Amino acid sequence: MNINKQLSFPTAEECDAYFGDLLPIERTHRQTAPQALMAADVRESGIDTGNDAEVNKDVPVIIAFADGVSEVNREAVMLSVSFAEAVAAQKGNINLDAVKWLEYYAEAFRYGGWLTAGGHEYGEYTTSDTSATMDSVVLELISAVAGPNAQTVITLLNLVLDKLQKNESMMKLFERNSKKGSTSTFRIMPCLESTTGIPVTYLLSMHCEYTSDSGGALFWKWSVSKLKIKRLAKGVNFDKYTHERNKQRILDYLGNDADEFFDGLK
Repeated sequence: MNINKQLSFPTAEECDAYFGDLLPIERTHRQTAPQALMAADVRESGIDTGNDAEVNKDVPVIIAFADGVSEVNREAVMLSVSFAEAVAAQKGNINLDAVKWLEYYAEAFRYGGWLTAGGHEYGEYTTSDTSATMDSVVLELISAVAGPNAQTVITLLNLVLDKLQKNESMMKLFERNSKKGSTSTFRIMPCLESTTGIPVTYLLSMHCEYTSDSGGALFWKWSVSKLKIKRLAKGVNFDKYTHERNKQRILDYLGNDADEFFDGLK
């Protein structure tokens, strides 16, 4: 399934067929297009600096939550991300074919109730700017798809990335899951909430190849002669009905609740 051709949420019959065809996961692995919601629909309660991110324990994923995102919506994001990670890992190898892996990921995400939609950036990003930082690249790519929500999303991500770099145990966990030799692979999802309680979410998936690099942690400054990134950056729409219809199937497939897969970043 092409990522850019997912135009609607799945029918009941499609859900039955999809979940019926899924192979069991290894239990050692924990784990016209609609438009994204605009800034006018987003809560204006500011950013919660007390508990604003979840870092997956076993795969390189960070979910950043703005103030006001309900526990129900947080759980829906975390559970569906865990499901998409597990299905994509079962069906593909991101190091061999990052594009195909992302197609499996987006398809599983769709059956979790999340449809990639609206404006998007998809393809390759190359830089030889030796003064660049990974967090600046992340902010650039996310802001390109966040539209009128960009400033809120950038504020949220700046706080989260800063806290991640200052939290040694969390940084080591994220690095261990994301960095393999001269490559780094990770996903970041900032999540807001509309005034009507609907999640407003963006997905950034990055698969990075370094020609050479030096320095500290992934989000600290580094020296690089060339950095090549395969990336997907998209707005994501939520359908509560699809999520609730498939929630128990996802739980059965994973064998755990959403919070079993994540550690909170305070």
